[in-house]
Amino acid sequence: MKNLMFMMAVLICSAATAQQPAISLPITKTEIQEVVNSLTNKIPGSEVSRMERGVLQTAGLWQEENGTKQDFITFCTKNYISDPEEREIVFQKISGYMESLGGHFNKISLDLMTNLHLDNGPLHSIDALFGAYSPGAHLSDDFYANKIAFLITLNFPSYSLDEKNTRSKTWSRREWAYARLGDRFTTRVPAELIQASAAAETRSDIYISEYNIIMGNLRDNTNQ
Repeated sequence: MKNLMFMMAVLICSAATAQQPAISLPITKTEIQEVVNSLTNKIPGSEVSRMERGVLQTAGLWQEENGTKQDFITFCTKNYISDPEEREIVFQKISGYMESLGGHFNKISLDLMTNLHLDNGPLHSIDALFGAYSPGAHLSDDFYANKIAFLITLNFPSYSLDEKNTRSKTWSRREWAYARLGDRFTTRVPAELIQASAAAETRSDIYISEYNIIMGNLRDNTNQ
């Protein structure tokens, strides 16, 4: 029964990726099963479900540019963290790195949009160009390329909203934190689309910036 449920999950994963015909996904249920079989013999039974989830999610995001089928198998078997203490150490390290990246990218974005957000005089076209630039647009692409994203999906898999609602009754703060880390890499959005989204948002900001209504000057015919 358990094997049947796992194979159904594999088929669901394959069906989901099949909806993206423009992207070639080299990992099949054969490679997934090979990794699962290899890791199952090395970890406690209580860890198998989480491991299977991590392998499935990693397979669903792996593309040809990330390596061959054998590269996928090698990566998963080498980088899966079965020791809870080691997993916690890695989680704390990743959290620190992500916090630093997120904070600094946010600071850069705020600096680049200063003249759009503050009344520093007339806007120039250069303000719009810098304001439209997203310094973190390539972060996701880079993390898939250097496989940081895959290490996270493998060891800290994500859960659907329904699953979170169900599991929240027994989850600890640590388990919630692990799941939230997994939420960072559930799709692969190209950097150019992230950049285009930032540019569209900036155009909206510029419209608002140039649509100034000075409330102190709003008076009726009786100067009220």
